[in-house]
Amino acid sequence: MGGGFHGGFGKTKGFENNLIDELERKGVKIDRNNVIFITKDGAGQIVWLENGTPSAGLEHIIQRHSNDFMDKHGIKENDIPLYLKDVFSNGMVVYTRIINKNGHLGFEKLYSYKGQYYLLSGIGTNGFIVSAYPIDTSVALKLKGRYGK
Repeated sequence: MGGGFHGGFGKTKGFENNLIDELERKGVKIDRNNVIFITKDGAGQIVWLENGTPSAGLEHIIQRHSNDFMDKHGIKENDIPLYLKDVFSNGMVVYTRIINKNGHLGFEKLYSYKGQYYLLSGIGTNGFIVSAYPIDTSVALKLKGRYGK
């Protein structure tokens, strides 16, 4: 995994802590010490990325998709977390659909950001980012046609 990402939102103040507090009031399990970032996306949903594991979160994204970020958009592994924060904070949600993966409900979202597309193959219904990766424009347009507004 990329170096230097150890969460630590338990020590910050302001917008990020307010969002974490809001989730905690709703009973959402969130580990402040493992949060890489938390924000509201273009649809107004609170989403956050944790350090994670090989199957979810930043570790999963780095292990499975860092080459996709580099190959498709020139984003280096260490830059992925900040880049994703920009995508979620400033990108447009093209569509959202509920998916059931192995008995777990979540959201599949397609984001458009600076003319590029990113598929979020999984956001838990609580806003936890399971995975995110760039996809080809042709694939994004097919998905947009199928699930978009």
